[in-house]
Amino acid sequence: MLGKLLEFLYPSNCIVCGRGSDPDTDGLFCTSCLPEPRQAREDQSLYGLPDSIRSLACGCSRCGEAMTVHNASSPVCVACSVWPLPIGQLRSQHTYEGSIEAAIKAMKYNGERRLISFFAERLADDLMLPGTLFNTSSTGVHCADFWDLMVAVPSSVSSLRSRGFGHTAFIARKAAYALNIKSSATVLKSTRPRKRQVDCAPQERFTNVADCFRAEPESIRGRRILLFDDVLTTGATITSAAAALLDAGAKSVDAVTIARSRQFRSLRLMRSDSADPPSSKVVGWDA
Repeated sequence: MLGKLLEFLYPSNCIVCGRGSDPDTDGLFCTSCLPEPRQAREDQSLYGLPDSIRSLACGCSRCGEAMTVHNASSPVCVACSVWPLPIGQLRSQHTYEGSIEAAIKAMKYNGERRLISFFAERLADDLMLPGTLFNTSSTGVHCADFWDLMVAVPSSVSSLRSRGFGHTAFIARKAAYALNIKSSATVLKSTRPRKRQVDCAPQERFTNVADCFRAEPESIRGRRILLFDDVLTTGATITSAAAALLDAGAKSVDAVTIARSRQFRSLRLMRSDSADPPSSKVVGWDA
């Protein structure tokens, strides 16, 4: 209440366009730039597929990317067939562009910590009901009651030093609390220094995060894990983290991100075409 009163008396500017913000958004966005909730958008998990073929498409049961070839029993896209992920279902709330891209950058690089609550509330809303983000599978209805533990991908040490806070851990904790799911910021840890992924070329991202995470078996073994990260570009970081959780004995790992790049599909296929034979040092291969 106090925050809304202060915003009314001393209005701030929209973090996207710089115009006056709407007090109902806690001063974060104007009405034009406020991202639509996922439930209000038509594209759902098709991530920008052209309108001309959207009606023919369905979402891959693994990564959620659009497909135009449908297998009624288990629809899996070409990329997941060639380059399987160590993740049951991988979903994203938004495409990484426009207001969402600007908001994520403002949170990560401009210190807009108010966005942590905004993203956590949106994530909790999307995970609350079955079918909003995740499919129903043979293992159960993938909504808040399905997972035993929510875990955020740890930020690199260099990112923590420059940013001063781990935004993914805060978002995961707030969303998990709203959903009555347990969360932990300590069961998954970085084992070595690494470059920021944003500073790496697409191919370099995989080697940059290879074997860089370790999970605590006593906290993970036999549990169904929901893994969270902010942006999905190549999938290198989130698959490395998922592999560490499975190595520690997790029963299953699903993953969700706030946004994914439109290039995610093409980058995975490019890596599939150019990769060397599977190696334990490079994530992405399903052993």
